[in-house]
Amino acid sequence: TMMQISYPPLHRMKDSISIRDIFDPDMTLTVVEPVTRRNIIEFDSLSVTLRFYSGNSDVISFTADDEDDNDVPHWESYLVQGSPYVTVTYMDVTPILTPLSIFKNFICPRDENGNYKDFTNESAEETKDGYGVCSRIYTQGAQYTTLSGVQFLIGTQENLTWMLFASEPITLIFDRRTRKTITSSDKYQGTLRLALIPPPFDTKTSNTWSSNYTSIPLSTSSGVKQLINYSHIYPVRSKLSWDFTHVSRKELSTNGFGQGESGTV
Repeated sequence: TMMQISYPPLHRMKDSISIRDIFDPDMTLTVVEPVTRRNIIEFDSLSVTLRFYSGNSDVISFTADDEDDNDVPHWESYLVQGSPYVTVTYMDVTPILTPLSIFKNFICPRDENGNYKDFTNESAEETKDGYGVCSRIYTQGAQYTTLSGVQFLIGTQENLTWMLFASEPITLIFDRRTRKTITSSDKYQGTLRLALIPPPFDTKTSNTWSSNYTSIPLSTSSGVKQLINYSHIYPVRSKLSWDFTHVSRKELSTNGFGQGESGTV
């Protein structure tokens, strides 16, 4: 019913005899609607597409070609090896994000002049409308922060900074009282991409608990620029091919790869 994201190096524990990567769900993605089932609809050597269904259809299909399944409200993630993003496509469902502990803040990534904000702390709260990629919707009361747009900046209690990209404009509501949820204001059709901006590590301690990290200024991060530049392009599957040149045993022996030796041809 949910998908949990963990970045193991942030929780790595080292001692004289072992290195342990602790799985802690730094971020959890789910939807408001109940999930009725889930399928792996595609897979290959480097990727898996996992789909969660929220409709009432009793038809169970194991392929994405089933038109009935594609019409059922669902959300799916493309788990591709090496991707720095978590990519989720939503079809008529309501996205929710929850953190490991609490959200420190939820803001637009740029100020009204288009400059990137350097920190996701309380002092960075919106006081004016943001840049064109994101803006604040003002509502009565201080319990909620409502932002609308296609780029968002999320900070968590563990000093982690996340960038959230949307293929289509979305309105997200941050519950400032509990600091536990960021929820879409309505059902969404589009793709969200979540990327962790790796912060610099405090070398004074030997363990890499995320609490040892400090937030990195966005304006000086080359990683932020790369994440933004490629946020609209995402792989959904892979294709591998091999081409082996026929080499006789005699040729292998001549090249020095005899019995008990190995080489690449």
